[in-house]
Amino acid sequence: QITAGNIYLKPQYTHYVQTALNTNNRETFAFFSMYLTGQMTTRSTVQASWIDASGVRYAVPVNSKKPQTTGDAYLAYSRPVSKDRQLSIQLATSATYTGGTSYQATSKLDGLDLKSFDYNTFMNDFWGDASGDRFYSGQSGFAESRTNTFIFGGDLKLKYSIEKLDANMTYGFSNRISRYSLDPTANLNNWTHNINTDILYRPGKDWEIGTDLSYRFYRGYANGFGLPEWRWNMSVSKSIKSVTLGLKMADILNQTRNMRRTVSAEYVEDVYSNVLGRFFLFSVSFNFGKMNAKKNKNIDFDDDLFFKTRIENLFDIVAERNLDCAPFFRQLEAMYPEKKFIALTSQRVSVLDRFRKIINYGKIKEFISVADKPYGKKDVLADT
Repeated sequence: QITAGNIYLKPQYTHYVQTALNTNNRETFAFFSMYLTGQMTTRSTVQASWIDASGVRYAVPVNSKKPQTTGDAYLAYSRPVSKDRQLSIQLATSATYTGGTSYQATSKLDGLDLKSFDYNTFMNDFWGDASGDRFYSGQSGFAESRTNTFIFGGDLKLKYSIEKLDANMTYGFSNRISRYSLDPTANLNNWTHNINTDILYRPGKDWEIGTDLSYRFYRGYANGFGLPEWRWNMSVSKSIKSVTLGLKMADILNQTRNMRRTVSAEYVEDVYSNVLGRFFLFSVSFNFGKMNAKKNKNIDFDDDLFFKTRIENLFDIVAERNLDCAPFFRQLEAMYPEKKFIALTSQRVSVLDRFRKIINYGKIKEFISVADKPYGKKDVLADT
């Protein structure tokens, strides 16, 4: 590709907006998530391109008369289906719209003679005056091509989990639609579907057995592309103290393919690339945390010294910032003027006594500390 510059280019401006929402229900353990984004670029820099008789591609950057727009939406919802929450469902869907402009030659144009190339002569014929009158009017042989792309997809997942077994089943799809204003015969509409299940079983004694099986099929691709495929993988692992031995069998059916589709304003390209295929992998991994666990237990940690240092730092901050009383306490007093206030705290009594000498707690006159009896909190509360 040979590219020439454009001295008449103007700066582009991008405007962006985004909103998101996340919420959950503590009673049903349901979760909902949503986000929306939008972007618009005015005077976006795009390419005006053509190909000469020899197959050489030429391009010149120009400003688009129409804005480039992008919009994204995503929704997700999940919740347990059974009362014991062992079975749950997850739903997700997304949509993307992209609208862009390019400029393409309406007929075969001559290439640039690099030996005798004169930039001013070229721009006068290609661009015209400073506003680009010849180019935007089509006199130099270019026309506006508007490309609108819609991508929509979704997933449905069922998850089952008990003590020794985790199982998932998922169905997902993606639909891509491309529309070209200059050449409607190039319009595209292709689908990708995927059905997947995976299981992880823990029979005990640090054994793990896993397998996943998926089936993927396509619609709307060129002949010879988008062939259906099965993917099956298995793994077995055994942990022995700090060492884990594993065996993985990947692509057992030897059907995995790597297909990539590239869509631009000028062409659509489907490509298959080679992958490793069926293989077996043996692994040995070490958990250094477990290896040092016994050694770490023998470390002598001075808890009293640590506590004393932490408390001294705390009171230094109180003094530096002239802390008096948290606004939360004052709000409670205003809301419940006739109530008696009791503070339940995890601070030690010695720390409470020191706090009470320098901080005004208002109506809070009684304190209950469970820190000095960390394993008897219920008994402390029952005696109060």
